[in-house]
Amino acid sequence: MSTSNNQEKNLTGSCACGSCTYTSTSPATHLDYCYCIQCQRISGAPFIAWMGVPRSTLTFSGPIVHVHLSKIATRGFCEKCGAGLSLQYECYPEKTHVAAGTVVRSDFGIPEVGIHIFVKSRPAWHRIAEDGVPRYEEFDEEFEERFPEVVKELRKLAE
Repeated sequence: MSTSNNQEKNLTGSCACGSCTYTSTSPATHLDYCYCIQCQRISGAPFIAWMGVPRSTLTFSGPIVHVHLSKIATRGFCEKCGAGLSLQYECYPEKTHVAAGTVVRSDFGIPEVGIHIFVKSRPAWHRIAEDGVPRYEEFDEEFEERFPEVVKELRKLAE
């Protein structure tokens, strides 16, 4: 979708009922598929597609509830319909992940999926497409390299 030269480009999204919205003036930097148990339970699906967006360009409006479900991230939900909108890792303060399924419009397009994470938690009945995209049992290398203390804590919680 294109915009005229004098109109600002945006990435916009909303919850199911439309009460909560978000806008970014920057494109998503990446798209990840996460198969962790929390993403499955929250979505009722085998995975959630998350898009990383520069936090400084992202604004939310509406009755959003932020829930700290784990020691490493806060998730944003619509207070009215319960739709999951965002995931904010404490160790990635520069970006916020928005649920790709909540995107209403992107003047920038949507990135191709870059990684599958937490594939060890994939439901047995779900087959991941042979798409040539890297798969990780847990987090990807960047996360593990940047935040080894967080990974260690997560592994303790999983024991």
